[in-house]
Amino acid sequence: MATGFPSHGGLLRAHREGQILCVEGSGATNLEGAQAYLEALAPMVAELKGSRWAVLGVSDSEALLTPEAEQRMTAAAPTLTAMGRVAVAIVLPETPVGSIMRSQWSRVYADAGCALAFFDRIADATQWLMANLEGSASAP
Repeated sequence: MATGFPSHGGLLRAHREGQILCVEGSGATNLEGAQAYLEALAPMVAELKGSRWAVLGVSDSEALLTPEAEQRMTAAAPTLTAMGRVAVAIVLPETPVGSIMRSQWSRVYADAGCALAFFDRIADATQWLMANLEGSASAP
């Protein structure tokens, strides 16, 4: 569904560390940014399909989604879980809109069938993801 708008926000960098996809994002994301994010992750997801894997999302700013971007990410979430994703850890900066960001991302993953947690530190998020990959995680 092309809108003619340029991609805004979303993915800055993505790489794989073993069974964890590490994704760095920035700023508000529109539908085109959400689609670009999903397309950029597709080759790594294809490599991991059928195994247990996780996502570490790190934002350096206010990672808000437009309503269309939230809808696109929500629609994609169950499919990615069906491909083996077991957990998502999101590291967010301190910001006045932190509760809004947590609410949006919680809605995205509400029916995805994978564990979701928010963290202040990458080290804590990574430790939680590793425990989920090993099947021994508890709530953060």
